[in-house]
Amino acid sequence: MNGGYRLFLYAVLAFSAALISTTGAFADNPICKNAASIAFTRKADLPRPVVDIIEKLGPMADADEPFEASDVISTPPLPFRRFISATQSGCNLTINYESGGRAHSRGVILLRQTGDTWTVRQGSD
Repeated sequence: MNGGYRLFLYAVLAFSAALISTTGAFADNPICKNAASIAFTRKADLPRPVVDIIEKLGPMADADEPFEASDVISTPPLPFRRFISATQSGCNLTINYESGGRAHSRGVILLRQTGDTWTVRQGSD
C-alpha cells in the first residue's frame, strides 16, 4: 500500500469514527426519544430560542405579514424573508421560508436541539 492511499484510508476511518460517536450522542439525547412530530404554521409559535436564531440570521416576517417579495424596496423597508412553515421531528426542526428580492426563492433552516440548546445544522441556506 503506498503512503498516500494509506493516509487517505486512515482519514476516512477517523472521520467515520467521529460520525458514529456524534450520532450516538444525538441518539442518547432523552428529549429526542419518542418525540412526536409538531407542525408550526406561524413563526410566533416557535420556541423563543429558535426565533432568536432566525432573527440573528436576519429579519424574517411571519407567515401572515408582508415582506419584500420583489426588488422594489418599500418605505419603510420590509424583511426580505418570510416564514412559510416548520416541522419538528424529535430533535430536528426544519424551517421553510421564502426570500424576496431580485429572484424570489425558497430556503430551509435546519436546527438541532441538544438539551436546551438549538444549533444550526449543515445544509441550511
